[in-house]
Amino acid sequence: MKGHSASTKGLQAIATEATEYSKTSFEESIALVQKLSGVRSAEAAFELQTNYVKASFEGFFAEATTIGEMYADLAKYADGPYEAPMPRRPLLSRPRLRPDR
Repeated sequence: MKGHSASTKGLQAIATEATEYSKTSFEESIALVQKLSGVRSAEAAFELQTNYVKASFEGFFAEATTIGEMYADLAKYADGPYEAPMPRRPLLSRPRLRPDR
């Protein structure tokens, strides 16, 4: 059960990390739209958009690296032996052997 618990926690951590990145990315997109709505020149809009794309690109690859490392750590646990609990019950009946004819 230890391996199952570790993999569940690892997947939850990955989901949390992805959710946080999505929220941050969405908030940054909204901030860009608000900034673009107040821009008066095309050059300023182009500069804002260029800076946003550059930051988004770098942020995405940093996040992809982080999540990739989290999956690699999770795979280390998956590589180990499976430790399923074995039922502890007595053998109710034994198989009957047929004599050869």
